Amino acid sequence: MTTIFQRATSALHLFTHPDARNPDAKKDQARAAELKATLDQLCWHGQPQSSSSSRAVLHKTGPNTLVMATPSKKDAAAFAQDCVTHDIRRVVDLRSALEKRGQEGLLDGNRSVAQGGHQHHAVFEHLGTQAPMPGVGSKPGSNDAHVRQVELRLTRGETGPGVDGEAPPKQRKRLALIHMPVGDGHTVSVNRLLEASAHLARMDGAREGATVFQCKDGEHVAATFAAASGLLHSFAQGRIEANKVDQAVLLQCKQVRNGHRANVFRVEDIASLTKFVHAVFEADRRGELDGIGSRRVTLAPGAGVRYVLKKDPVKSDKDGRLAKAERLPMGESGWVSRFTDAQTDSQDKSSKR
Repeated sequence: MTTIFQRATSALHLFTHPDARNPDAKKDQARAAELKATLDQLCWHGQPQSSSSSRAVLHKTGPNTLVMATPSKKDAAAFAQDCVTHDIRRVVDLRSALEKRGQEGLLDGNRSVAQGGHQHHAVFEHLGTQAPMPGVGSKPGSNDAHVRQVELRLTRGETGPGVDGEAPPKQRKRLALIHMPVGDGHTVSVNRLLEASAHLARMDGAREGATVFQCKDGEHVAATFAAASGLLHSFAQGRIEANKVDQAVLLQCKQVRNGHRANVFRVEDIASLTKFVHAVFEADRRGELDGIGSRRVTLAPGAGVRYVLKKDPVKSDKDGRLAKAERLPMGESGWVSRFTDAQTDSQDKSSKR
């Protein structure tokens, strides 16, 4: 006969270990552990980072993604130069509210000013008010996530007029600041990965310039979001197949860690990324990812149009009817030919005779 203490202990275990209620979750963790072991066996092509510098190290983890620890106020001049050098246009801040209280970041508050000796004078200033993070589909976004604009003004040289009476050259740059609280040490939420990645993918000029992911220490949290962003881009380009999710996650994690350190991902991070890709497929099936990339083709009911993936242009369909082919972007896997049920003009004329 179970005692009250035993029942209470069992209930507490279920509450603190939700995987105990879901056998599939245990399988997911076991599979993630296998993927982590495989990733660890793959050759690491990264370069060891020097720890002598006091400023936050910037890791290039993809063609358009960077990962770093949240820069402090004293890093303002250096980070401003990074924004110009790497064409940074989007900043994703992943610190929790508790971490923000314990570590004041460069973009916290309304204004940050830094004087880098006689070389650079940098000002980061918030513009307008913050807006809530949009959700995916009909779901609202996370209530503690928001977006806003920041203007960077970087002056090279003295801030006042020079000996010739001319003002020093000044650069202005607009940054999109996205705050998606996660915090170090926690399992990265699949919903938050999807919200942030989808929002980034829908932004104007999403593949122009760079996105920098920042967390308290510039480690696994920022790296996981960088990997998710890359995976969604690959999916939108038609480069991920539903039966090859594990391979896609491995390749993306390998790319990110080559720009970071060999052991940047935890087993939990790989599990979250695998679930994230499955969630992307589900969201796409529900039509919640329209407007992201060129993967989705929406057919109007009864339109008499079908889309077939081909490697080469097609002149006729199976019935031998001539077809009008329209090239649509489909990434590297091929292109889409659009077949219509209409005959060519010459056929139409002959049928009327």
